[in-house]
Amino acid sequence: MCHPLPKVLIPRIGLILLRLAMFVGNNDITYQEKEQRRRSTSCYTRWLILRAVACEKMADDLPLSGLKVIDLTHYIAGPYCTRLLCGLGAEVIKVEKADGGDPARRLGPFPGDEPHGERSGLFTFLNSGKKSITLNLKTKVGVEIFKKLVQLADVVVENFEPRVMPRLGLDYESLTKVNPRLVMVSISNFGQSGPYRDYRATEMVVEALGGYMYLLGAYDREPVRSGIYLAQFYAGAVAAAATLAATYSSPEGQHLDISIMESVVFSVFYPLVSYAYCGAIMRRAPKVDSGELTHTFLPTADGLVYPMVYGYVDWGTLARVVLECPEVDNEKFDNPASRTEHVEELKEIMLSLFRDKRAEEIFHRAQAVGIPWGFVRRIDQVVNCPHLREQRFYRAVNLHGSAVEMPRQPFYMDSPWKEGRAPGLGEHNVEIYCGCLGYSRADLVKLRSLNVI
Repeated sequence: MCHPLPKVLIPRIGLILLRLAMFVGNNDITYQEKEQRRRSTSCYTRWLILRAVACEKMADDLPLSGLKVIDLTHYIAGPYCTRLLCGLGAEVIKVEKADGGDPARRLGPFPGDEPHGERSGLFTFLNSGKKSITLNLKTKVGVEIFKKLVQLADVVVENFEPRVMPRLGLDYESLTKVNPRLVMVSISNFGQSGPYRDYRATEMVVEALGGYMYLLGAYDREPVRSGIYLAQFYAGAVAAAATLAATYSSPEGQHLDISIMESVVFSVFYPLVSYAYCGAIMRRAPKVDSGELTHTFLPTADGLVYPMVYGYVDWGTLARVVLECPEVDNEKFDNPASRTEHVEELKEIMLSLFRDKRAEEIFHRAQAVGIPWGFVRRIDQVVNCPHLREQRFYRAVNLHGSAVEMPRQPFYMDSPWKEGRAPGLGEHNVEIYCGCLGYSRADLVKLRSLNVI
């Protein structure tokens, strides 16, 4: 019986194959020559050698060192996907239009609230560490140059409308003719097929159609959307995970179809399972004044606190330690049923007790005795959260001369996270076109005059 090789051995075997293919001990060969020979070998050997080259380049211990990603994305979902890959060590080359580039460059916030094409906070957050080149894909020459880039790439990520890439002659079938092992990731509102394929959408539209908005807001009012671009970021994270799975699970290329709406539907699994199991249709929470404290925030001297008084709560401890009111430790409130029966009285007591207290003080007092209370933080309080500060969650980013704090990756691991500033528009044209594709500076001048770059 044949047993599959442990994946940990694959890079080592790839390294052996690489050195055999490049004549053992030949240290004079350049990385570019290694890449050229890698592309001339069989598909499976190329897959092994990809990891071998990555191992040789792991000087910084970045997990995705050696992985090359061509980034055709804009706005949020696609750039977030490629930002995650970049942070893990992939070389991400962002391809932008010469006349303005990614529209996110023109979206705020901006330092000092002064709009500037190179200082967008959104663009900086989503594109730190990437390289930027300009290329006009609506020209024949631009398409040919892009295909040359694809020959050097492992992954292409795009988030155009589904009809755009085929119209440019850059659909998956066309690109795999120049790079059979290519992983192509297409992120769109509703996917590459189906009756909604060519429909247009905003964040609110995909949240509404995906069922998420039906759960948000007051019971007796129209639903509301999330306060952030939740669907876009979630779809970007899904795309990044799928890209890693496709890249490292098989030597074959494949086309990944990421639907933002489907990502939203996947995230509301609990209501879906409730409907599948018992036909229940979950909806927005009941009104605050309906005799419940389950979904209620109560005001304090400086904010709102979430007081959990049901479930597995030691009422005696809560009354004495958190509320500092032993008088309510009696049979009228000592079990969930009695607290529900006297909820209005209990609410008035708590309102009077909280009126002169700080929300964070109440939060810490409850947590100290194991009661899961919380309070609503403003963004400035989140930025200055002592827990996040101690965890060094924020990092200083040089935004064209201005130091701006940005959040780091939301996880810890032994390998470092790739930092770096966001690129200027076309900042790496010379490096990529001349250093990787062999064009001269005179060629770049001509290409610029022809509106190609």
